[in-house]
Amino acid sequence: MEPGRQIAVMMIGNHWTGRTVTMAQIAEYQLYPVDKAGHVDGPPKVFSCGNDEAAINLARYLVDGHDVELWQLDRLVTGLPSTHH
Repeated sequence: MEPGRQIAVMMIGNHWTGRTVTMAQIAEYQLYPVDKAGHVDGPPKVFSCGNDEAAINLARYLVDGHDVELWQLDRLVTGLPSTHH
């Protein structure tokens, strides 16, 4: 593999997929659990993805009984409800 390139892996539905991307295309995301009042309720899960769509798909997989907010730096990408309400 060329220097500065890596494989980005993401989950789509029940399948893992990968593609080669440049490091410049990878962004760090933070997935924060939030309480019913909308306040951060614990440390974030931090991961990297190639775009918002991939990050949202992975965030849906990582939701574990809490409502969550997905952030990329200081930008709120989306909020996702718990799958266990």
